[in-house]
Amino acid sequence: MSGKRYKGHEVSCCIKYFIFGFNILFWLLGMALVGIGLWAWSEKGVLSNLSSITDLG
Repeated sequence: MSGKRYKGHEVSCCIKYFIFGFNILFWLLGMALVGIGLWAWSEKGVLSNLSSITDLG
């Protein structure tokens, strides 16, 4: 190469933050669903007996 750097197209700053915001939103929604699932298991009594989760039959 002759020492010139490749000047690619830069992504708009607004698009970067928009995608970052959606990433945070989906991460929070995922954590909320995991929390709801754990809460539902605890209400059902599955978490009090962990061997019932791994019981193969």
